[in-house]
Amino acid sequence: MKVGDLVKTRLLPQSRAGDGHLGFIIEVEHPTVKSGYPDYRTPTTVLVHFSEPQLVGELGEPRFQQWFHKNELEMISEGG
Repeated sequence: MKVGDLVKTRLLPQSRAGDGHLGFIIEVEHPTVKSGYPDYRTPTTVLVHFSEPQLVGELGEPRFQQWFHKNELEMISEGG
């Protein structure tokens, strides 16, 4: 997954239209250890931007962007 890819969330409830919540990746953060090599034990996190606000957090705050672990997303299409 990279910046610009269209993804679908697996954890958020389905929308009224039944097509899920689609968004695109705007930032990718790879975990690193002190030596500078990737830490493959920790999942990569990605920041996803949605076209409509999503209710997130304990208080259900509406936000356009949310962080996810890479394994919580399903790739729909690759960006340019």
